[in-house]
Amino acid sequence: MRVRILRRVLLIAGAGALMAAMVAVVPATASAAPPGQHYRWTTINVPGAQYTEPWAINDLGVVVGSYWSDNTNSQGFIEQNGHFTTIDDPAGVNGTDGTWDNDLGMIGGYYYDANSVVHGFTDIHGTFTTIDDPNAGTTPNSAEGTYATAENQLGVIAGYYVDSNEVIHGFTYQGGHFTTIDAPNAGTTPNEYVGSSIGFVNDLGELSGTAFANDNASSYSFIDNHGHFTTIFDPASVANGTYIGSVNDFGLSVGMYVSNVNNNEVQNGFVESDGTYTTIDDPAAGGLGTGANASNNLGVIAGYYFTSDGGIDGFVATPSH
Repeated sequence: MRVRILRRVLLIAGAGALMAAMVAVVPATASAAPPGQHYRWTTINVPGAQYTEPWAINDLGVVVGSYWSDNTNSQGFIEQNGHFTTIDDPAGVNGTDGTWDNDLGMIGGYYYDANSVVHGFTDIHGTFTTIDDPNAGTTPNSAEGTYATAENQLGVIAGYYVDSNEVIHGFTYQGGHFTTIDAPNAGTTPNEYVGSSIGFVNDLGELSGTAFANDNASSYSFIDNHGHFTTIFDPASVANGTYIGSVNDFGLSVGMYVSNVNNNEVQNGFVESDGTYTTIDDPAAGGLGTGANASNNLGVIAGYYFTSDGGIDGFVATPSH
């Protein structure tokens, strides 16, 4: 499904040409930790689902994400202490993706309406409210629409929208006001799904996301600190192969990168702090691929790994030191 690929920021796409747009590159060193050395790993798998993908974890350890099986619509979920609750926006007749649950219990994500147009939503104690950026496109059966991806404790919602030219723009939303976020050198070519994707906002107002250039092959991930953009690039990655998931209030960022092993592209999770990148791979993945989507302020990470039967399982990685 194309819209799900957009939300995942092309996590399993191959690397393209050399990165065309570089802003304030983070000085980087890399350290590869043996699988599971510093974490206790817990599998998150919605019963009966072929694909379970956590998108966020709050400071209370509540996980939110999406699950689905082949030929079925996605559904959102909340997981706490092994108990799963499904999130379905009533207007999401073609699917719902849950993308956040902050410490105040504010839940949100996006849904696909009867025409497969995408709309953001919030869910407060079962009351759903739609969030639509006024600049979002509404063409049926396209990837156009509004993708709400995160909300901090101050009520700032972040995400991205795809306009009627099929160009991607980040946004923030608070108090009924939308602000468009376009990263430096992000593409603007119509009908190519290039532009800026925002995946997370922390309580300091820092945004994390990925920009796609006009050639639709070059990309870079970034942290936007109130208009100051810093590139995130794991040195173990092939060109264009680093994708950030989130940055917490203490500057810990997580994501995934694509490496080249014996001419095969392999996906690995990473943790970055003060310019030092550490590889994290769920030991249950068996080398098939891991991605870190989010970290809470306690350093607990939520993400996913690929399974030997072609599915996806989620995980929570809790620091063990």
